[in-house]
Amino acid sequence: MIRNRPSSLPWILGLAGLGISLSPSLAEAGHAYVWGNAPKSANYVPSKAYSRNPAGNTRIVRETRGTYQVRFSGLARRIKNGGNVMVTSYGPQAGTCSAKNWVTKGQDLLVSLKCYGGRGRLRDQQFSLLVSWKGDRGGAPFSYTWANQPKANKYKPSSAYTANHTGSVDIRRLGLGKYMVNFSGLARKTKGGGNVMVSSYGGLSGNCKASRWMDKSGNFQVTVNCYAANGKPTDSMFSILVSWDKKRRGGRLNYAWAGNPKTPFYKAPDSYSRNRSGGPVEIRRSKKGVFFVDFKGAAMKPNGGNVQVAAYGERPAHCKAAQWVNRGRDMRVQVNCFSYWGKPVNAKFSILAR
Repeated sequence: MIRNRPSSLPWILGLAGLGISLSPSLAEAGHAYVWGNAPKSANYVPSKAYSRNPAGNTRIVRETRGTYQVRFSGLARRIKNGGNVMVTSYGPQAGTCSAKNWVTKGQDLLVSLKCYGGRGRLRDQQFSLLVSWKGDRGGAPFSYTWANQPKANKYKPSSAYTANHTGSVDIRRLGLGKYMVNFSGLARKTKGGGNVMVSSYGGLSGNCKASRWMDKSGNFQVTVNCYAANGKPTDSMFSILVSWDKKRRGGRLNYAWAGNPKTPFYKAPDSYSRNRSGGPVEIRRSKKGVFFVDFKGAAMKPNGGNVQVAAYGERPAHCKAAQWVNRGRDMRVQVNCFSYWGKPVNAKFSILAR
């Protein structure tokens, strides 16, 4: 887990003693995350190794079957009534999770989510959740937006829930359940690659996924397809997060695009992968719908961090993290993919780990 630097405290106190206030607008961009590992517990503090909140503690409350609320204490002043939330279901069984909403209350950020098993029924299950927010200093290697007008032909999403340092963002509806998200000018950052995560919004039982992303005329464009629990296209709200890093090593960011679901073993393409150790990302298919992603030399220290997984392509499949562990010097993530009726299926997917 990344911690605040202790050395920053005397500096902050010194400014306060001089009567100089730190404006929230000068806050750096950042992330918070949590692993909801006790799905039947009524109220608990999650594992510190798999959670990060730079502003305070984190607590998870089970409200009803498959319905949870995550409270990030003190995070409201950083996220400023906006930000971005990604959620992925966790564990070996078929299932999806999505954010119902996220709001600030006092000093805290509250994220409500719902999880479903087969046939769109609410089910208690583990989940992994990632919160991202922008800072006014710029330079953070990610962009995001919240698509909240599923039936609008074309619109610009709310600026509070959008981050794009290179320009504006606009969203077009291409057809039933199909959208194009255009990040103006972002191609000079992603440079023909990068990583995209998509998560449905509204606490619905279906799922949304990227079916394509590409650089076009200096812009970065993502096609998103949304499906109901029965596998049919449906108009839906969703949240999208784009990540990249020009530095080939260092930090905590790892990502990969797994585009060869029937190949027993291959290395993720360099333009669509990033390994903080500078080593390769190896992908193995263990059996139908079960994959191992190895970030060579990138073992988490200590064991922990956060992983997001999303299916890719135009098939109504969903993928999830079944587990992530240190394996010697490597970080290994097991990814399980399922058809909309809950059967294992070989599917393309995108993975983000930090």
